[in-house]
Amino acid sequence: MFEVSSDIKPCYTEKFLLQKLNYIHNNPVMTKWKLASQPEEYFHSSACFYILNNPHQFVRLTHWMDVGEHVAHRPPRRDDA
Repeated sequence: MFEVSSDIKPCYTEKFLLQKLNYIHNNPVMTKWKLASQPEEYFHSSACFYILNNPHQFVRLTHWMDVGEHVAHRPPRRDDA
């Protein structure tokens, strides 16, 4: 079970957000867990979405850069694919 954490921190900078996203994506492949050999192989992760640009089978994902665009008043991110 998950435990309540008292060290929750808001992500105000891109650097901090990417650090947390990297941690979340790499956590299942860490020696402690060994749930996958690569981050994109772990089914419950958004790593496949970010690394391979593949949609999740059951969940609609939004790229972190596209969240809050209406607040930032910036044009949408454009994929090369």
